[in-house]
Parts: sequence; structure tokens; C-alpha cells
Amino acid sequence: MRLSQAVITQSVRAFPILSSTAIVLPLGNVIGSILYPFGVSFLMPLFVVSLVKEKERKIVAMMKINGVKTWIYSLSQFATFLVIYCISALVFVISGFAFKLQVFLVTSPSVLFILFFVWGLTQISMSFLIASACRSSNMALSFSFLLVLSSVVASMSLNTLYPFDSALPGYFLAWPPFAFIRALAVINQASYISSYTLQKLSGSDQVLWCIYYLLIESLIMQLISAYLETIIPSPLGVTYPWHWPLSSLFPPNKVKPQSDKDSIDKRPSMASIDIELDNDEGSDVVQERQRVALSKDVLMKRCPLVIHELRKKYPGLDTACKQQREIKMALNGISFAVEQGVVFGLLGPNGAGKSTLMSILTRVNKPTSGGAWIDGFSLDQIDEVQTRIGLCPQDDILWDDLTVFEHLLFYSRLKGVSNTDQTQYVEKLMTDVKLKHLADRTTRHLSGGEKRRLSIAIALVGSSKLIFLDEPTTGLDPDVRRQIWAIMKEAKKGKTIILTTHSMEEADVCCNRIGIMLKGNLKCIGPHIRLKQMHGNGFRLSFAVLSSYDVLSARSLVEPILPDNRVLISSLNSHHIYEFLPEKGDVLKIMSVLEEKAATYGIIDWEITQTTLENLFMKLVAKDEAS
Repeated sequence: MRLSQAVITQSVRAFPILSSTAIVLPLGNVIGSILYPFGVSFLMPLFVVSLVKEKERKIVAMMKINGVKTWIYSLSQFATFLVIYCISALVFVISGFAFKLQVFLVTSPSVLFILFFVWGLTQISMSFLIASACRSSNMALSFSFLLVLSSVVASMSLNTLYPFDSALPGYFLAWPPFAFIRALAVINQASYISSYTLQKLSGSDQVLWCIYYLLIESLIMQLISAYLETIIPSPLGVTYPWHWPLSSLFPPNKVKPQSDKDSIDKRPSMASIDIELDNDEGSDVVQERQRVALSKDVLMKRCPLVIHELRKKYPGLDTACKQQREIKMALNGISFAVEQGVVFGLLGPNGAGKSTLMSILTRVNKPTSGGAWIDGFSLDQIDEVQTRIGLCPQDDILWDDLTVFEHLLFYSRLKGVSNTDQTQYVEKLMTDVKLKHLADRTTRHLSGGEKRRLSIAIALVGSSKLIFLDEPTTGLDPDVRRQIWAIMKEAKKGKTIILTTHSMEEADVCCNRIGIMLKGNLKCIGPHIRLKQMHGNGFRLSFAVLSSYDVLSARSLVEPILPDNRVLISSLNSHHIYEFLPEKGDVLKIMSVLEEKAATYGIIDWEITQTTLENLFMKLVAKDEAS
């Protein structure tokens, strides 16, 4: 009876589940939005500093001179940075899994890989862009670090203003850090609601569009950085006008070059050359110019270096009217040729044009007009020229962490030394410069003299026919200087050495021929003995007169016994210097008279010396400044 009174009703009740009473605060959501961007962006300042430091230390220019093309260097740096970044990003992701951070646990690994990899490409491109505009590593470090910091702070504000359920405006995404941090923040926010899978990267998805922006921006920044490197002035390197990408599409009509016969026919007559001798060039320079003009083709077959009418002009501001431009002639028609087995000394004060000439011959700069041939090849034939020149720059351009052996091995490979002979070749080179016992020592632990010997060895690597040594002994002690002189004496066999120096003693000892440059002009050229005969006055007589004696009386004794060609070049108080070109027996006669009568006239500290190269140099400089 009771069952007949039962009632069945229908209802829905929640199924029992296991729950936790623990309080879960999404701290990763807050902390992650700040720390995650730093975790994968801290390498950018280091990349920038690395690029700028290599420019500061002229390593890039040195590799360029030795034949490394700019795009190869950039590609190798890009690949190196990408490997470093990938290792860093991998450690970052593994740490996220190890600490059980929500964004790493629930987000698809494919999504994280794509986002971090694309950000790595963009980050490296930004590093190249910043480095192209920086010339100081300290400034580059500060600027790039502040850039990362300010971008993260600004992105936090943008994420507050624009909630994640709405897209960030495109003009904000145009700045790469904003695009990356927005994508990372969206993924981080989604990880507390559901997992972010690869299938969500479609259509109008915010993360997908951020990745698109990053890829496009990476390409654009690479193009801009390459462009800036070509137009921003640099102490070492050819710069182009800002409009070169457009002007190169419409090259100006080329003027037909003059033949050698035409240029020779239009050279001045001997009468006009005599006028030039009095005003500008010496006869030795004119003869060398004519030798090159008349026999250029013949000289190119037997001379490792031939220069013909080389000119370099630089624009400068007119101080009187800043709107106008004046032309500065850094090189004004330089012509000479240097034979094999010769050490040619290039002398001149600062600003004479030596560095400009060296930079043109090593292909760092381009001439305005004229030409130069190295072992018969024009400077435009880059691949041929780079294997035939070697350079020891004024500063030691070395890597601190590479050994002596590794430096020479690296440059041997650049210069095309056979792989099977490289080790033996490098060992012989180290023996030649007396560095064999230091083969495994890093350059940071070498002395100044040892570094200079290594730099000279680098210049001698390969089958170089022409070696440039730019002040190789500056700042070294006398013993080390003589070691380097001995190395030069051996190295010139079968090669030609161009030596720039401020040491007249070094030029006298080492050089077979000498050229002296002043204000972009070659003033004299030839063996130093010949130059002293042509431009010096042979001998010097210097003496002092005691204060208690009459100076004019002393001069009345000295001047009659000197030849008529005497010149008083200095008269300071009681000290006098005469230059003269003696006839046979004149020097002995002068010495006899002074030994007999000097004390009577109060003449003391007298001496007769032959004119030195330094005297000749100072005389030419003083004459040029006076004119």
C-alpha cells in the first residue's frame, strides 16, 4: 500500500568533485608581465656593444682590408648572435618549466618557439641598427639598456590602456618591443584561462599579427642598418652620399678617359717645368712624374706599386660664408713607382696626406681621380689586390682572447694559404718574427713589442707583394725598434715595403728611397743621400759666442772662411748655425782656422756636421709654411 503512494520526481544535481581550499593568487600573471620580457631581451645591449667595440678597435676595417666582404662579416655576426640567443632562450624556457610557471606549462611549445625565435631575429636586427648609428661602446651600452627598460615600462602602460580582449593599434606594433611584449602578455594572460595552442595562430589573432609585424620590422631594420653604415662618416671606410641608392640607378655619363699619349702630349713643356721647380716641385719629383707618365705600362710589370696623378678632394665649409663649400685637396696629383725589394719611406708632418694615401692604397677610401696599380692590378680589382697587400696599422688590431698562432692561422686562411701547409707556414712565420716560443700565449698577455711583431707577421701573411707598415716602432724602446728593423730588412726580399714614420733615424737606417709629403703634395723623392745633396746644403757649422765677446767680431772670422753659398739659418742670442755646400778641402780649411782662432774670438762649442735627414725635413716644412 505504501509503494502505491510513492512519487517520482526529476531534478539535476551537481556531481561531487574534489576541491581544494587553498588560495591561488595569479602572481605569475603580474610578475611575468615584467620579468619575462627582460628574460629574453637582456642580450640586446651586449650584442650592440660587441658590434660597436669591433668598429672602435678597427677590427672590422682590418678584416675588410684583408678581403672579408661586409655582407659576410654581418652574416657571421648575425649567425653567432642567433646561436647565443637560442641557447639563452632555451635556458629561459627550461627554467620556466622547472619552476612550474603557468605560461610554460599550458602554452603549446610550438607557439613559444615561434614567438621567441622571431623575437630573436628582430632583437639582433635592432642591435645592428643601433650599432650602425653609434661610435662609442659606452654610449651604445647605456642607450640600448635604457631602450629595453623604457620599452618594457611603456608596454605595461599600453597593456593597461588597451585590454587583452581588444587589439593594440598598429602604430604601436610598429615598435618591435611593443609587438613582442604584447604577444607575450596575451599568451601569459590566456594561460590562466585555457592553453594557447598553435591552432589559435590564425585569422585576426593578436599574437599572429604581432609575429607578422616583428618579421617585417626585422627585415626593414636590417636594410636601414646596412644603409646607415654606408652614409655615416667613419675614420676608416668609404662613405657614400645619402641619395646613393637612387643616384646609382641613374649614373652620370662617363667622360671618355684620356689615353696615355694624349696625357703625355698635354704635359707641360720643359720651360714651364722650370717655372714649377722654383714655385712648387723639385726636379726629382718632376722626373718621377714623367717616368710614371711615359713608362706606366712598363713599370706596372716590374713595380709592385705604381701611382699616377692620384688626387683626393674633401668638401669643407667656407669660414667666410657657411652656405658655400670649398674643396680641400688631401692629395694633389701624386705620382711615383716603387720597385721590388725596396723599402720606401713616406715622411711628412700630420695632415700631409700620408694617411689618406695609405687608406686609398689599402682600399679603405676611394680617390677622386688618378689611379694606382698593385702588382699590375687596378685598385678596382678587389679580389686580386687583397691577396697582394699586407697592412701593419699604427695601432695593434688584435683579439685579446686569441693566441699568436690562432691570429696567424686566421689570416692565413683569409689570404688563401693552402690548408695542408697552414700549420707549417704559420710556424715559419712565427720563427721569422721571433714569436715561436709565444705561439700559445693570448695577445692580452703580450708586451707592446711582441704585439708589434705579431702585427708585422700578420702583414707578411700570404703571397703579399706590397706591405704597408704604418709607424711600426712608435712608442717602443730602442732594443725592440732594432729588432723590428732587422725583421724589415729580411722581409723586403721579394717584396716591397711602404713605411710611414716620424723617426728620421728609422728612415735613414731602413729606407732605400724616401718621399716627403707636405699639404697633399710630394715635395721630394729619391735615396736619402741624393735628397741631402739636392735639397740640403751639405754641411752645417754651429757655434756659440761667450757673452763677454762681440758676436759681430766672431761672425767676421767665420763668414770669410765659409764658401759663398753659405746660408745663416739660425741666429739666437749667441748661438749661430750656417749651412754650406763645400768644395774639396773646404771643411779641413774651416776646421784648421777655428782650431787656431776660436778662443781668441770667444767662440765655443763649435762643430761641423753633415746635413741630416731631419735637417732636410725641417727645412722643407719651414719653407712650405713660409710660402
